[in-house]
Amino acid sequence: MSRSSSFLGYYRRLFVFVCTCVLLVALLCGVTYRQLGGHNGARYWMAGRALDALEVKVLRNRPDDISVEQVTTNFQIIRDANREQTIDLDKLYSALRGYQTKFWRNKPSNDQVRQFLSDLTNATRE
Repeated sequence: MSRSSSFLGYYRRLFVFVCTCVLLVALLCGVTYRQLGGHNGARYWMAGRALDALEVKVLRNRPDDISVEQVTTNFQIIRDANREQTIDLDKLYSALRGYQTKFWRNKPSNDQVRQFLSDLTNATRE
């Protein structure tokens, strides 16, 4: 009898520990979500991460006629608009998706990079 009661006590303590851990993780996720600005803040945060990753890819695959400063300046303008949430996310994701599907494996031409940078700039809302 004492053996089964200690066995049940073990599961009772384990259950309390697991519930406490789940609540702690949920609380941390809620605080982080709120710090990001809720639903919209999380969307803009994810767009910023996508911009950062694609900027590295564009810098690696840029043609010689396109300067590093031109690409960096253009991405910084987009990053600032994203931070201020004055960017159309649908247009931004469309431009990012277009670049990834067309030029993920091959190097774009000068005109194609200029068009992509123009598409990025057009994603900002005035």
